[in-house]
Amino acid sequence: MSEQKTSQPEKVIRVFIVDDHPWVRTGLASLIGFNKQLVLCGETEDAESALQAIPEAKPDVVLVDISLKGPVDGVALTKQIRLRFPSLIVLVLSMHIEADWAERALAAGAHGYMIKSDAADQLLDALPHLVNGEIFVSEEIRHKLDPALLQSLTDRAHRAH
Repeated sequence: MSEQKTSQPEKVIRVFIVDDHPWVRTGLASLIGFNKQLVLCGETEDAESALQAIPEAKPDVVLVDISLKGPVDGVALTKQIRLRFPSLIVLVLSMHIEADWAERALAAGAHGYMIKSDAADQLLDALPHLVNGEIFVSEEIRHKLDPALLQSLTDRAHRAH
């Protein structure tokens, strides 16, 4: 008699996108659609509509562009998401490679900071790690950050998970 392996199916990660550029949302949605572990549960172009849609969408992770149209940028939106939905994971996406942008986003409660010029595979690799309580910071930024900040973020992520 042969043994059957019973494996737990991988949890599907529900992803919500907040970016003011329609083609960026379309590209991210397409990328997410090609991965069986991910499902797009919603997308918006600004902070106000994101905060309205998130409760119904029930995402596991919100991808937030740091530069949004309107009065609320990605850093402020991250703060609001973390206040209203404390268990929700936020990954900030940015074109900015300066450490101060990353530090502001991470201090606002983001679980990660990813440069938009990173390879698409890095985003796909980062999402399961974020859901498992890890932080993600693009290599281009990571070496510019204070190691003590990275350690405190890791500690925060472990306490929350």
